[in-house]
Amino acid sequence: METNQWYIGKVIRGNNNGRKFGFPTINIELTNNNFALSTGVYAAEVRINDEHFRGMLYVGKRRTLNLNELSIEINIFDFDRDIYDKEISFLPLKKFFDEQKFNSVEELIEHIKYYKKTILTYFNE
Repeated sequence: METNQWYIGKVIRGNNNGRKFGFPTINIELTNNNFALSTGVYAAEVRINDEHFRGMLYVGKRRTLNLNELSIEINIFDFDRDIYDKEISFLPLKKFFDEQKFNSVEELIEHIKYYKKTILTYFNE
């Protein structure tokens, strides 16, 4: 699925699971209500102020962690800044994987590593 829709949101505090797993993410609360993405993992472009970054976007309910609220989060590649409460925009470029529930956190982490490797390869092509 290819998109050309930029989404705008505010960076909010999450539960830091991504950081604990070795993949820090920004959690996003959308400010535009026309969100129409299916759950899954996407390559994404991210804009923060006038800077552009690439990342791995996750849209889903974090079922492996037994959470039920929809989460929108991005692991921005080569990025380590505190941007809580800042407005960002992101463009989902391509969906790579459907949302899955894994049997353990360890299995989830192994899949995230594979997802990131796949998306980095996409950006480097």
